[in-house]
Amino acid sequence: MTIFKEALIEKKIKIKSLKKIRIGETSKTYIGEYKNQKVIVKYFLQNKLNKVTNHFLKNKIRSQIIAKKLFPKILYANQKDGLLIYEFFKESAYKKNRVNYINNIGIKLKELHSIKLPKNILSIDDQLTFYKKILTKNSNLLVLNEFQEFFKLIKRSDSKYVFSHNDLNSANILYSDDDDVCFIDYEYASLNSRYCDLSKIIENLSLNKSEINALFNGYGLKISKNTHNSIRNWVIMNNYIELIWLCAFNEIKKNYFKTSHIKRLLDKIKQLKQ
Repeated sequence: MTIFKEALIEKKIKIKSLKKIRIGETSKTYIGEYKNQKVIVKYFLQNKLNKVTNHFLKNKIRSQIIAKKLFPKILYANQKDGLLIYEFFKESAYKKNRVNYINNIGIKLKELHSIKLPKNILSIDDQLTFYKKILTKNSNLLVLNEFQEFFKLIKRSDSKYVFSHNDLNSANILYSDDDDVCFIDYEYASLNSRYCDLSKIIENLSLNKSEINALFNGYGLKISKNTHNSIRNWVIMNNYIELIWLCAFNEIKKNYFKTSHIKRLLDKIKQLKQ
């Protein structure tokens, strides 16, 4: 019997028709039926990264993102046991109007960035310090130094932090038939620049100029040269963070990611900085 199933039994949680749908570096995701409704069950794996993940489960944050419909209704959450059960969100099979869809993402993202923050919440600085402590033991010091200098540079122009998702992509931005948008997979959320999420959406959804304008319009962000510079810098920064995370994870779980994958990311960063 797995630790996951033992945890369900211990908490007297009965999930019918439980089926694994995804295995990630830090969690396993299942679909099933709980209390006569379709649900998603996440089991967070225990490793060193737990220190800098899942802080969104803290009550004040969790209650706000649910109230604002930025996350499906949570039916059970226990950070200590690594269990999260939430209502299944029925997605639309297609986007009727992509520009409207992007505009709605901007509206919802602004709501996420506007939630009231509890004291002592994790920041991107805390997360990066944690990763750097792991990396100082190996040969990634040159990359680490480049990254630190770049981070210092962009912080000079944008030091204000919001509650940021930090990992937005097409797989965790959900869209319903009634044009509702919500976000899932908040594991790496923390205090960070608003441009982290905005640039993630622009890069990962491959937005064109009109779609970027729709995103900014929904968010209520004035389009300017400084805005575009911040987006460009954070596209680079996000790739640096991914690189640092990959290297750190390889230290926790030896050679989990192939060297070729890390090299491709390094080449991409060099190209973006040109």
